[in-house]
Amino acid sequence: MIRLRIKLTGIGWIEIEGDETHNVIAQAAFWGDLPAECPFCRSAVRLQHRQPKGFEYFGMVCSGPVQHECNFGQKKGTGELYYKGPGSWRISPGGTCEEENGGGGT
Repeated sequence: MIRLRIKLTGIGWIEIEGDETHNVIAQAAFWGDLPAECPFCRSAVRLQHRQPKGFEYFGMVCSGPVQHECNFGQKKGTGELYYKGPGSWRISPGGTCEEENGGGGT
C-alpha cells in the first residue's frame, strides 16, 4: 500500500492511498489541480457537496460576497471526479452579480 499525505491551501491535509504508484499520482494530480482561490474574485474556496432535486453535485464554492462555484466532472463508468478548470466557474444560484458565466478572472 502506498500512502501520500499532502497539504492543500484552503482545504488542509489529505491522505491518498493506493496499491499502484500511477493511481496515487492520478489522485494527487486531481487534488493538485484544484485552485486555492476563486478565479473570479480571489476569495478563499472550499469543497462542497449538494443534492438538489435528487441529483448529486461535487465541486467548490468561494467565500466572496458574491459566491462563485464550479462543479466537478464525473467520468462515466468509474464515477471518478475531475476538475474542469477555471472556465467552469460561475455565479452560484441565487447570486446577485451580473458577471457572465464562465470564470477565468484576471
